[in-house]
Amino acid sequence: MAGVVLRSPRRRRGYSGKWHLGNDGVARRGAHAHDPLRNQPSRVFDPAVHEHSYEQTAEKYAGQADRLERGRPPFWGVLRDELAKDGRMSQAVDGAVQFLEESARDRTEPFLLTVSIGPPHFPHYLPPEYAKRAEARAAELPSTLRDTFDGRPDFHGKHWWPSMHTSGLSDDDWRQVIAYTLTHVEMVDDTIGVLFDKLKTLGFSENTTVVFTSDHGDMAGAHGRFDKGPYFYDEVWRIPLIIRRPGCSAAEQSAFCDLLDVAETLFRGIAARREGWRAAIPCRRGATGVAPSKEPVRSGRDLMPLVGADAVPADWRQRAHGYYDLYNGMSFAVRAIRDERWAYVWNPQSVDELYDMESDPIQMQNRIDDPAYAEQRTRLRAELNEWIASIGDDLPSRASDLPSAGTIVATGEMGP
Repeated sequence: MAGVVLRSPRRRRGYSGKWHLGNDGVARRGAHAHDPLRNQPSRVFDPAVHEHSYEQTAEKYAGQADRLERGRPPFWGVLRDELAKDGRMSQAVDGAVQFLEESARDRTEPFLLTVSIGPPHFPHYLPPEYAKRAEARAAELPSTLRDTFDGRPDFHGKHWWPSMHTSGLSDDDWRQVIAYTLTHVEMVDDTIGVLFDKLKTLGFSENTTVVFTSDHGDMAGAHGRFDKGPYFYDEVWRIPLIIRRPGCSAAEQSAFCDLLDVAETLFRGIAARREGWRAAIPCRRGATGVAPSKEPVRSGRDLMPLVGADAVPADWRQRAHGYYDLYNGMSFAVRAIRDERWAYVWNPQSVDELYDMESDPIQMQNRIDDPAYAEQRTRLRAELNEWIASIGDDLPSRASDLPSAGTIVATGEMGP
């Protein structure tokens, strides 16, 4: 999960926490204030410099049993008392708190701070006090737990990563996994509260916009899967999005949006910042409190008209889009589109998918070859192609040359 605390990006830009784009990526992308020791870089699969292979990762998680009082790596566990502090989370939050305290020393410079918290990503290893909450939680098993993926891409049912190797989990194991997953979310919520408390203590609460979102959901047993993967089931596709804006009343929205829309909202505010800073931040303007620029900075929509409003604007197109290329170095080219009733997934390396989310909300019946759904299939594919073109995606031009799904790009070999 990632929380973005925003006022203005012109002077002070901070980043703390998980970083997936190289050791020096934070500084190269303009973060003036960051602690390299607190950033947690992740290197991509390259046998020449870093294996990041299935075997290496499986061995790593098997070795983590020594950190646990009990549990089953990499799914769930109770951390030993001396290891109870989650380093991934504490490093990110400690770095964010330090940045806020430094910003408070010179209030003439507004700031932009990104806090990228690794949890509640697996493994769901909890300190004893949170493990007690998990053990007391009555977790329900999803009806799709024993899915056989009939009529859908065969790669949905294969374990491409140790976290997907779930065939040995019993129903009771799954109840533990789900309980620990949900409690891990609560633990992150509590930690986010530390940042809100710090904003309040430092006097930033009334003029700071906060955007909270995530990069993916967690299957948590749905379709027999754990964590995420190269598919667009609702459990992994639908993610939280909360925008807290001073002066705006609380409201719940049902508008469909993309992560690109979040980026566009922030970029509009960044571009508009050049027009001058306004201390009073009204609702429904660019995210920095200034009217957005006339030309979009990136593909996407401005989300500010949704903030503080409990109705979807009449001109808002109810669409969400999905983009997937690689899973831990393995090729899975997948694009998707979702509206209020239908979900269409283009799998150029396998069979496409079409789901009627009204009659089949758990996505068990792939209607892609059903003549009765031909009209919807054609319409959604055309809309998806329109979006693909709008973002400059070159997949259509290279789709015929793609390797088989699951091929390790760096070696040309098939993944496990």
